[in-house]
Amino acid sequence: MGLACGYLGILAFPDLLFARQMTHGNFRVASDAPIDPGLTRVLDRATIKLGTSSINEPAMIHRIYLCKSWWRKALLAPTNLGAYGITRGFFEYTVLLGEIDVDADRIVRDPPRLVGRSLSGVIAHERTHALIDGRLGLWASMRCPSWKKEGYCDYVAGDTTFPIPEAIRLIRAGQESHEPAFRYARSYLLVKYLIEIEKWSVAALMDAKVEESELLEKVRSQLDRLAPAAIK
Repeated sequence: MGLACGYLGILAFPDLLFARQMTHGNFRVASDAPIDPGLTRVLDRATIKLGTSSINEPAMIHRIYLCKSWWRKALLAPTNLGAYGITRGFFEYTVLLGEIDVDADRIVRDPPRLVGRSLSGVIAHERTHALIDGRLGLWASMRCPSWKKEGYCDYVAGDTTFPIPEAIRLIRAGQESHEPAFRYARSYLLVKYLIEIEKWSVAALMDAKVEESELLEKVRSQLDRLAPAAIK
């Protein structure tokens, strides 16, 4: 019982594990390694991305933990070590787990798979999870289909781990990929279709009872409208 309480205490107050701190706008960043001052530019890009969302809360404080050491990752995200990041809705903070390159605005998982993502995009993705949790409530958010949440978070982020042109090729051919990231790219395309072509609001997206498989058939006929310009 004592160990469980101690672990919950660490999850609730992770600042005790991080010696470096930075405040920039609405972001409160803690790190177990020196913080590159250039991170402010990345945070500004993330702020712009978040601002494109109709459910953005401009006053929300975004607590971010940059986790370089393995043992801190294992403590804060024991079941998500292969992820770029994880948002703990109950505690309202985000832990970034990948190796970051501030100058290039990139984050790469360890070990690397596929391609790295923009650091600003991952921050925007994870903080959009926090926005969804805040809008729906934690219980309703937990019950919301993953494709809606992950697809919308990637939509706000503006990028995905799995290359969108390849995802479109596979969907058009009625094929799958063994890469888990493919599901995220497919979800991104479903959400993009509903928002940009069907003109759904975010509230409608989250509330509607729509089957992913049925929606995919509609999206398959509209892929040319969803494809990046370079592959149309």
